[in-house]
Amino acid sequence: MSLEQLRLLLADYLDDEEWRNLEDKDDLTDCGMDSIAFMSITEELRSQDIMVTFMDLAEETTVEAWHRKIQEKTTAQ
Repeated sequence: MSLEQLRLLLADYLDDEEWRNLEDKDDLTDCGMDSIAFMSITEELRSQDIMVTFMDLAEETTVEAWHRKIQEKTTAQ
């Protein structure tokens, strides 16, 4: 998954203003995302055969950290 694809996925979970202003180092919890959104995103990624866990996403909650974790999980398969 590219960084742009991840950002588009996150757009479904953020309001328009937060998404437009989102930078890769921003903490997603500060942007209004909660554990329910993290669980939904985890399931959406897993449906695309990206085997991340809720804890993978919860330990570092920035776009760049998530992208790095997704890349690790994708290359590990």
